[in-house]
Amino acid sequence: MLLLLAAFTSAPGFSTSVRASTEADWVTPDDYPQAALRRHEQGYVGFRVEIGLDGRTVRCDVTSSSGSQLLDQVTCPLILRRARFYPVKDADGQPVMAVFRSAVAWAIPSAGRITPPSNIDIDLNVVTLPPKVKSPAVVNAEITVDPNGAITNCTPNWGDALPALGDIACRQIVANLHPEPAHDASGSAVRSLQVARVRFAIGIAARIDTPLPRP
Repeated sequence: MLLLLAAFTSAPGFSTSVRASTEADWVTPDDYPQAALRRHEQGYVGFRVEIGLDGRTVRCDVTSSSGSQLLDQVTCPLILRRARFYPVKDADGQPVMAVFRSAVAWAIPSAGRITPPSNIDIDLNVVTLPPKVKSPAVVNAEITVDPNGAITNCTPNWGDALPALGDIACRQIVANLHPEPAHDASGSAVRSLQVARVRFAIGIAARIDTPLPRP
């Protein structure tokens, strides 16, 4: 029996304006390369896809390898051919390009478990967290990225610690994250809506210069 899973960042637990209109048929067991099956090659392929104003995919890049060159090579062509999204609009209601990041799990049950890639953009080691917030706590934010890769807006929209850590997460994102801009069909860099994730975890020493709310 062959098991092939697709793990998308818009699944439950991750709210975002970037929503896929078709997900179930992006990758199927029939897509598993026979050569990779014979060699028992498996693993997660992380990918980043740029979405045009009409919701169609413009570009796809592999962001983390499965360890199999063949599985890495076949993933993006499948996403580009099959993935479709709802058109995205900015806070002013204007159409805007978007970036969607996720991973496809190419898995063979008999070959053992596979480890998914991290989808965290910034890890913060903190001394304490707000009351009733468990460690680690994740905050997700939508960011607007200009053609030069600068973040011009950050809005926390879902997470374990909203609203307590939302503003802090955005300050860290703006200060420390350097996202790649999206590109239109001609290859020119354009403004886009993207998603960033910040994870707060209690550790021995803090690596954050912004005071957190005290219990």
